[in-house]
Amino acid sequence: MIELQARAEHGGLRADRVVAELAMASIEGASRAAVQRWMKEGRVSTARGPVEAKHKIVAGEVIRIDVPPPPASSAVAEEGIEFGIVHVDDDVVVIDKPAGLVVHPAHGHAGGTLVNGLLGRGLFARELLEEGGAEEHDRPGIVHRIDKDTSGLLVVARNAMAREHLKVQFAAHTIERVYAAIAVGNVQSETFSTLH
Repeated sequence: MIELQARAEHGGLRADRVVAELAMASIEGASRAAVQRWMKEGRVSTARGPVEAKHKIVAGEVIRIDVPPPPASSAVAEEGIEFGIVHVDDDVVVIDKPAGLVVHPAHGHAGGTLVNGLLGRGLFARELLEEGGAEEHDRPGIVHRIDKDTSGLLVVARNAMAREHLKVQFAAHTIERVYAAIAVGNVQSETFSTLH
């Protein structure tokens, strides 16, 4: 059970907004969607009882969250998944992902993914496999991805510290990406800009 205290500025605000703000700042793997789910499951309460999204928060009140354990990972080690390794050190591994390889397990792709292959080669630190929020369990160390039918380099964290540093860099767009494309037909420009 985790206890969070509403601040003065939270008084009168909707519970879903306040609980999400406090939880995301304090609980590994918390998200707005997770908070909504926890509220629907009756896992969020105050001294006044269970908290629903529309409830108004009282300044200073203690909010209790019964955070469920993370789901078991569906990612299992598999050998024989083909991909190249360009660089490996204690913190990261740079993968040359071939076209056709899915990066991490998801609906419709429980196995045969890059993550399954990385697990099969023992390229993740144990700490990375044992900690992290729900989203980390099927994609440990994955901080960005490349579409299934796209080939290219992928930087994968090998430990929790590297994962957090890479997440910050990708979110801030401080990592430079260079793309090459093969086009058929009449291309109007030699360069193209992307949003990232």
